[in-house]
Amino acid sequence: MPRARSLRIVGVVSVFTLIISLTVSIELSFATTPPQIDISLYESTTAGSIDFSLGFMLDKEWTDFRANPIYGNLTKDANFKLIRIINFKEDNPQPCTYWYESNRTGKFDWHETDELVGKVFDSGAQPLITLRSVPSYNTPPTVPPGMKIDPSTGLPYLDSFGAYCKAWVNHFKNIGKPIKYWEVINEAWYFFFKSWGVADQTKLSNFVKLFNAATAKMHEADPAALVSNDASTFRCFLDYFTQYGQGLGFLSFHKYDSGSVSDSDSSILNSAETKCFETTMTMYSPNDARNKYYTAKGIKLPVILTETNLSYIFKDGCDPRIQNMIGAIWTSLLIRTCILKGVQYHTYYCLASNKTSQQYTPTGGYGFGMVNRDNLEPWYPYYVHEMIGPSLGKGDRILKTTSSSSDVRALAWVHQKTMNLLLICKVNASRNILLHGLPAILSFQKIDNKISYEKPSLQRGLVDTSMVYAFRGYTVLLLQNSSQPQISDIAISNIYHTRVNGTSKPLVCRRTDFPLYITIANQGTVTETVSVSAYANSTLIGRKTVTMRVGETRQLTFSWDTSAFVEYRRYFFKAIVSSSEGEVDTGDNSLSSKTITLTHMGDINGDGKVSILDLAIASQGFASLRLNDQLSINYGEYRHTVPCATCPHSPNADINADEKIDVVDLSRVSSAFGWAQS
Repeated sequence: MPRARSLRIVGVVSVFTLIISLTVSIELSFATTPPQIDISLYESTTAGSIDFSLGFMLDKEWTDFRANPIYGNLTKDANFKLIRIINFKEDNPQPCTYWYESNRTGKFDWHETDELVGKVFDSGAQPLITLRSVPSYNTPPTVPPGMKIDPSTGLPYLDSFGAYCKAWVNHFKNIGKPIKYWEVINEAWYFFFKSWGVADQTKLSNFVKLFNAATAKMHEADPAALVSNDASTFRCFLDYFTQYGQGLGFLSFHKYDSGSVSDSDSSILNSAETKCFETTMTMYSPNDARNKYYTAKGIKLPVILTETNLSYIFKDGCDPRIQNMIGAIWTSLLIRTCILKGVQYHTYYCLASNKTSQQYTPTGGYGFGMVNRDNLEPWYPYYVHEMIGPSLGKGDRILKTTSSSSDVRALAWVHQKTMNLLLICKVNASRNILLHGLPAILSFQKIDNKISYEKPSLQRGLVDTSMVYAFRGYTVLLLQNSSQPQISDIAISNIYHTRVNGTSKPLVCRRTDFPLYITIANQGTVTETVSVSAYANSTLIGRKTVTMRVGETRQLTFSWDTSAFVEYRRYFFKAIVSSSEGEVDTGDNSLSSKTITLTHMGDINGDGKVSILDLAIASQGFASLRLNDQLSINYGEYRHTVPCATCPHSPNADINADEKIDVVDLSRVSSAFGWAQS
C-alpha cells in the first residue's frame, strides 16, 4: 500500500473515532395502549325527548349583525333559534332617547332597534330582549335618560317603569313583530343580595313589586309575552316569588364556570355538567325550580340559560381557553347537559369578539366570542354549535346510550329519521373507542387538536363502526347514519422515499435495503381487501395484501434490495393497487415517483468516487434528523435539534435510510473511502 494513501485512511479513521467518542446516545421508547372505552347504543329504547334549541347573545357586535349579512348566515348555518339583545349598555341599542316622568311617556327612535330585530327574525331565530340591568352591588338599575329613581326603594317608580316596559311590547306588536321573550332587569340579584345567595328581604320585596308592576303592564300590551329575570332560580328569589310574585313567564339563569385562568381544565369541565344544574344551598336546579313553581302556581315554566360562557373574567383580558379545544369541550358538555336537564334554550355569550383588540391583554385571550369579529372566521365553540344545531329539533327522540368510562360522554337522538351519536372526550389523552349497536358505516363530523384552534375547521368523513376508533385527546365527534351508496374506491395517495430535499441530487448507495413508502386510502363506503405492488422501473420489488376500513389511510413500507441493480443508472418507483369489482374511479389506482440514481456505496454526492467530499458531507450532517412534521416548512429536511450554520443537510448522507445521519452512515463512507469509478 502506498504510504500517502495509508496516511489518508489513518486520518479518516481518526476523525471517525473522535466523532464516535464525542457522541453517545441511547433512546428508550415505551409504547402503551390507550384505555378502551365501550360506547353502546340501544336504538329501540327511548330515554326522553329533546326540548332544546341553541342561542347566543349579541353585545358590541349588534351593529355588525344589523349591517352584515354574513352574521345572518352564521346564525342559519348553526340553526340558532334564540338571540338575546341587551338594552342596558351605552353601546347597545338605546331607542328611548328621553323619558318624561311627568306623564310616563318617552321619546323613542326605533330605527336601529327595528332593523336589528328584523335581522334576527330573518335569520330564523327569535329575539329575547333584556331591558335594563343592575351594574353592581348596592346600585340602582340603569334607566333611560329622564327616568327617576324612588329614593325609598332604590328602584324606578313602579308606574313609570311599568309604562316604559309596556311601550317596548306595544311597539313591536304594532309593527307586526311581536316578541315572545323579555327580561325586565339583568342580574337583579346585584340589587337584593346582601351576600351570595342570601337576600335582603326588604330589597327583594321591593324588586318583586317592581317586577309585578312591569309584567302587568307588559301583559296589557300582549298577554302572550313571557317575562322573566335571571335571578329566578336562586332559592331566596323563587321561595319568595312563589308567594308574592305574579306573571313569571320562564325561569332564567346565568352560568359561568371559571373565575380565574388558574382554574384547571378538569374543574371547568366538571362544572359544565354540574354547576347550576344541581340544587344547592343557594340555587335550584332547572327541574327543581320548575317543579317548585308548578307546585305553587300550577304552571310548568320553560327554562332558559340566558347568558353563559366558560369564564367571566375580563378586566385583565378573557380566558384564552374559551376559543380553543377546552372551550369546545366545555360547550359540547354544556349543550348535552342542557338537553338532559330540561333546559329549553341557552344563549352563549357572545357571538363575536375582536382578536386584534383582545390578544394583547395580560391573559392573551380573544374575548368571549365564538367568531372572530375581525374576519368573521369561526373558532371551535362555533363549530360545536354548527355540528349539533342543524341536526337538532324539538321533539327528537333521545336514545339510550352507555359509556364504560366518564372520560367520554355520549348522547344519541333521532332527527328526521337520522340517528345522531355525539361523543365528547373530556380528557386530553388518547382513548380507544369501541362502538356497539350501530350501523356498519356512519358519516362523521369532528373537531380535535389535530387542527389548530387558530385556524379551525370541521373534519368530515366516514367511519367503519366495527373497527376501534382512536381519540387523541380532546375530541367532539358527531356520528350520523350514512345514506351514501356502497362504493368501492381505493386510491394511492403518495409514494415517496427519504430523498426529498430539493437542494440535493436524489440518489441511493448500492447494496443497502432502501425503504419505499406507499400511502393508500379507502375513499369508498365499504371495507376492502386489496393487493398493493411496488416496482423499481419494471422490476417487482414487493407485494402486500391489506384490509382497509372505510375512511382509513395507511402507509405501507417496502424494502428495495439494490444489490441486483446496476450502479449509476436512474430508476423510478411505481405503486399499483388492485381494482375492486365495480370500482369506477381507477385513475388513482397507480402512482409513480420521481427518478433516483443508484451509486456506489459511500458516493453520496454522485460524482463517481468516494472522497473527502463525501466524508465532509456526512460529517457535517452527523447527528441530524429528518423532520417528519408535515405542517413544518422544513418537512423532509435533515436538521440538527439546534440548527447549525449549514442546516439543512444532504439526505443522501443517510445511507441506510433510517431517517438520521449517524455513525453507521459515516462508517460506510469510511469503508469505501478512495474508491473511484473505472
